[in-house]
Amino acid sequence: MDVIRPLTEDDMVRAWVEAERESPRHRDDWQRMGLGAVPLAAASRRGALGMMRGFPDRFVFTGLPLPMEWSLVRVTVEELGGFRYLNYPPTFVALSEGTRLIRDGAANVGRVEVAEELDERVRQTEASVAAGQIHEPLIAVTSPREPTPILIEGNTRATAYLRCRQPDESIELILGTADDLSGWEFV
Repeated sequence: MDVIRPLTEDDMVRAWVEAERESPRHRDDWQRMGLGAVPLAAASRRGALGMMRGFPDRFVFTGLPLPMEWSLVRVTVEELGGFRYLNYPPTFVALSEGTRLIRDGAANVGRVEVAEELDERVRQTEASVAAGQIHEPLIAVTSPREPTPILIEGNTRATAYLRCRQPDESIELILGTADDLSGWEFV
């Protein structure tokens, strides 16, 4: 893993919002809330992420120690395979057969039955990656006590990357580092 540059929390929020606004799974939800394709200022993005995902202290952010140190990093697809899915939703835990490792989830697409049409979503994302579509960076968190990074945004994209990219290819992702993640509900 190579650090490219430090980022701010606003950079992470921007990437999260843009990833969900372009996501086939979440795009309609953002449109219904009137937050689809309209430009959003930093404060509006924070508010939008709060409405949709509970930022900064509810839902997926429950117990996540904010603020934390954010960086843009480069990892190989092989390294990404050693990251873990967050301990929610059960679709990714089931897909990885409980290991939560991205490599296990990617290997199990089409083999392990899961909910929410996950296999189809992964295959659609694979097709978009193969067609050259540029996606927002994945977002993961880590700490000295939890040295294996955990994806908090981009689980479907990460699974697709492992299935359609070469192990030595690199991707950029946003990594948040905290002193301790033990209070985070999804560790």
